[in-house]
Amino acid sequence: MDDTKTAFIKRLTKLIAGSIDELAKVEAEPTSDAIARLVAANLWGQTRPGPHKDIRAWIRHIRGALGFSQAQLADAIGANQVTIARWETGKSHPSPVYIRALVSIARQLGLEQM
Repeated sequence: MDDTKTAFIKRLTKLIAGSIDELAKVEAEPTSDAIARLVAANLWGQTRPGPHKDIRAWIRHIRGALGFSQAQLADAIGANQVTIARWETGKSHPSPVYIRALVSIARQLGLEQM
């Protein structure tokens, strides 16, 4: 068990360091929240089953399946259009609250395996 735990910690440390480096390219001083969101998004990409390993593509896919504009999707989940645009371009990442809202919509559309 110790080997598994050690391997997991090393992998997570590498993921966090890579996320900090990625954010440092666009933000002078990345916040811990921004780092946590990017780590979550990167973990998503590594673990999400199906063709949408990129959370940006998954959000666009849900929006397209609904036939919604960015503003309409934002209204549906309690965000704003600029936020949706930033998620879809990778300038920011949804918090767990919004990911849960998007997963709920995806399930209602039968897209949970996407």
